[in-house]
Amino acid sequence: LFDISDKIYCGSNFIKNDIVKKRFVNPDKFVVTGLPLDEKGLNKYYNSDYEKENLVIFSGRNVDEKQPWLFDQLSEKLKDKATFINTQKHNFSKEEYYDLLIRAKVVVSYALQENFGFGINEAVYLGCVPILPNRLVYPEFYDKKYLYNTFDESVKMVESALDNYGDWIPKQETCQKSVSSNDNNFIMEKWFNE
Repeated sequence: LFDISDKIYCGSNFIKNDIVKKRFVNPDKFVVTGLPLDEKGLNKYYNSDYEKENLVIFSGRNVDEKQPWLFDQLSEKLKDKATFINTQKHNFSKEEYYDLLIRAKVVVSYALQENFGFGINEAVYLGCVPILPNRLVYPEFYDKKYLYNTFDESVKMVESALDNYGDWIPKQETCQKSVSSNDNNFIMEKWFNE
C-alpha cells in the first residue's frame, strides 16, 4: 500500500519516522498533518471561566505500555494535594468524562507507546496542564516545560502545576509546536485564537 501511494498523510513526524524506519518507505511521500480534534464537540464543554479544581487525571488505558502503576505511585506521593482519577477505572459517560477534564488542573501520561495522544490533546484543549514523558510523540507537540525525564521529575511538576496553575496553562507556542509551525493550525485553531 505504501509503495503504490503518491502521498501518505500521517499525524506526526514521530509516526512518519517510525513508518519510514520499519517499512523502508520514501520519506518524501509523507505529509504530516496533525490529527483533527473534535473542537465542535469539545466546545460544548469548554468554559474558560470554569473554576479549576485540584484534580489530576490519568486517561491512558490500564495496560503495561501506559504504566498506570506509576499514576498510583504519584497519587500516593501527593495524596494530600489533589484527587487522583484513573478514568479507565470508572464507567464515565462522555459528558461525565469531559466535565471531569474541564474541572481538572492536570493530566498525566507515563506512556511507553504513543503515536499521537488524542486523550492528552482533548484534556489540554479543556484547560488541563499536560505532564508528559520526554519521549515518543510528546516532544514534537509540547514544550520541554511539560516534559519530564524521570518519575521524580513528574511528581515535582504535578505538584507545581497544582500549586501554580496559572503559570502552567498551555499556550499556542508551547503546545502542538510542530503542527502549528507547519501551517497546519486546524488541530487547536479555535482554542488558540480565543
